[in-house]
Amino acid sequence: MKTFVLFLLTAVLSFAEVTTRIVVDGSTLPATVLGIPWVRLTNYGGASGNPNQGIGISYRGDAIKMDVYVYDSLNSDWAQLPLRERIERENESIPSVFEQMVERGAYSDVKLKPRKTVVFGDREFDHTELDYTDKDAGELNSHYYLSELNGKILKIRISRDIKSEPSLAREAFEEIATSLLTGDVPPARASVAVR
Repeated sequence: MKTFVLFLLTAVLSFAEVTTRIVVDGSTLPATVLGIPWVRLTNYGGASGNPNQGIGISYRGDAIKMDVYVYDSLNSDWAQLPLRERIERENESIPSVFEQMVERGAYSDVKLKPRKTVVFGDREFDHTELDYTDKDAGELNSHYYLSELNGKILKIRISRDIKSEPSLAREAFEEIATSLLTGDVPPARASVAVR
């Protein structure tokens, strides 16, 4: 009986497909970032939603969480604007989202750092960084990187525990950006595609 169970387990494992990459709108994301697995893929436009709201992929670790969003526009008033202007407006709206969270009592002590442009390869990202206190998660540092991806807005959000190593955010951004812009992820036997 032990031999049969071992044989069955070996057969199941040999045929199991492991997702090592996620294909989003023709671009590739790794199934893990900094060794942290993706936990959720959300189609915000879904059958009953607004297709302009796009999709999001979430990665969660103990000291860091990362989200990658690809969408047209979250604000319907901006939907017809040129892509570059939509990206700028999305980036400019980040502090007001944090203000709303303060008003709701979810965040406090928000400190906005100077905005800057981050160049990665031949791509420019609008970058916003904030320190704040989340009533549930404690003191956090968040980075928002916005750029263009296949004619849509690309937003990479990386939040880390303020006590964690500051280089985590940069390393996560570089790993995600490398994957999206070059497709450089380990070869996969299976992948997840989102259209």
